[in-house]
Amino acid sequence: MAETPQPVDAGQSPAPTAGQEAGAASPPPPPSGYGWGGPWPPPPYGGWGGYWPPPRPPRGPLLKPGFAPVPVFIGLVAAVMTIGVLASSDPDAWLAVLSVMVGLNFGFVWIVAFIIGSQDTRLIISRRAWARWALPPLVFFVSVALIASGLPRDARFEMSRSALDHAAASAQAGTQYGSGWIGFIQVRDVRLDGDTTFFDTSASESGDGCAFVRFGTGTNAMSSWLGDSYNTHDYGGGWWYGCTGIGSD
Repeated sequence: MAETPQPVDAGQSPAPTAGQEAGAASPPPPPSGYGWGGPWPPPPYGGWGGYWPPPRPPRGPLLKPGFAPVPVFIGLVAAVMTIGVLASSDPDAWLAVLSVMVGLNFGFVWIVAFIIGSQDTRLIISRRAWARWALPPLVFFVSVALIASGLPRDARFEMSRSALDHAAASAQAGTQYGSGWIGFIQVRDVRLDGDTTFFDTSASESGDGCAFVRFGTGTNAMSSWLGDSYNTHDYGGGWWYGCTGIGSD
């Protein structure tokens, strides 16, 4: 027997059905196009009471290309760190230290910009933008590794080895040398100690500091020098590099 519909008072809303009562406990489905990379919708779709994790948008082009460091910024970082790498090949490497300090300031700017950019894009950015983000820290850390390794100094010596061999033989033969460039190495002074030739590379009036040293046939001079030196490196063929003075015993 069919139920007789009850009259509804004009001032009252109709009673909810069973399906409506069940659906009132959860918010309606979220609108399409929001989620990772899209704008957060207002409650009840987002926030503490909304869906988590938010649904991904349909496959297709990225919603936002994303902000990325401009080429000028990348070029400045590369220029500063290149100067530091080249300066690290000189014993008086204060310019290398200065370049690292400037690079750290660039890193602070990079971190702030990355935080702002990642909040705006939800990290959904193109591969080209990711590459531009990765270049500044990559250039910085590779440059610091090169500076710490001493490879720039070693490369400069190897490119100057033949010129230094000729200068050492000439100095032992009586040729007088002053300050100047021998190969790619700026020499402050050339000193002789028996058959040992010192090519001082530090601007030190006392004679102490860093030097490329060409030892002759005697081993006593080399043993004495090694005992008083620090940061020593053997290049083979009788050539050594080391520093004396502040860091020595």
